[in-house]
Amino acid sequence: PEDHPRCLGRIGFGGGSLAADRAFENSDMVLALGHEFDDITTYGYNMLPGGDVVMVSQDPSAKTRPRYYDLVSANPVRALEELSDMAGGVRRLEEWDRMVQGFRREWGVMLDEAVRRETRLANPDRFFRLLNMRIPRNRVVSGGQGTHILYVYNHIQIYSPGSFLAATNLGAMGYALPAVIGSSKALPGGYHLCVAGDGELMMTVQDIETIVREGLDVKIVLVNDDSYKVLYLRQVLQKGGRVYETLLSNPDFSRLAEAFGVRYASVSRPGDEEGGLGALTSPGPALVEVKVDRDDIPPLNLDYTLRMSM
Repeated sequence: PEDHPRCLGRIGFGGGSLAADRAFENSDMVLALGHEFDDITTYGYNMLPGGDVVMVSQDPSAKTRPRYYDLVSANPVRALEELSDMAGGVRRLEEWDRMVQGFRREWGVMLDEAVRRETRLANPDRFFRLLNMRIPRNRVVSGGQGTHILYVYNHIQIYSPGSFLAATNLGAMGYALPAVIGSSKALPGGYHLCVAGDGELMMTVQDIETIVREGLDVKIVLVNDDSYKVLYLRQVLQKGGRVYETLLSNPDFSRLAEAFGVRYASVSRPGDEEGGLGALTSPGPALVEVKVDRDDIPPLNLDYTLRMSM
């Protein structure tokens, strides 16, 4: 659970916690379980730990990737069980703990500053932090591809396995809405939240009709910056400001929600948060539009993000 004191969050491109990234870099040894030591985890193999890396995986693709690790072909769960039996007692390293707590404080300061900052449109960091405190722990969250998912990584905590569905590694836009429909059918009775960008939602917007027809209690947060923001920011930051075909002319989402028959609320400036939070904590499907500045950059490991080629 992400409120556990030993949890530092996700590492890597597209939503890595700076604390987790720093700990990864400074590790004497990394034990990677599964098959996620890849270009996303390492920002295109630009961020690598100083010590050894051992990966335990049964995925055949692990043998074909750039080999920055020693590979153990085994079931990760069984390997952990055997390592636990061999290890006996756990000895904590106080120096390492102090270092990690420093990384955690550094990241916490960045997040707090983002929440407090004044913005012309809605402050997405403030909205998602408030949302995290208001929705129940039995949450299932889905998100597709775009900068909007960084606000979720930064502020929405996940407490149980299989409760966060995202398409970061594959970069699949249009994933979030169908994914939350699937989770709400598979796990009825929980709280099901979809977070999508405007470009992404418009790729599968027709599935709002599915939500209504199936009587699903699904909440949608639409982070609207009128752009394909990942590509827009790369054009601004890496392509000399040459912006081409990344700005969008969106429909009126309030009328779109009305046409589908779902509750709508808008968060377009500081102080609007309560209306959106109310819609997201009331029974029945809802679409909450959070209007943000397209030049807003969420807290992230910007140095390594800019090093990753796209």
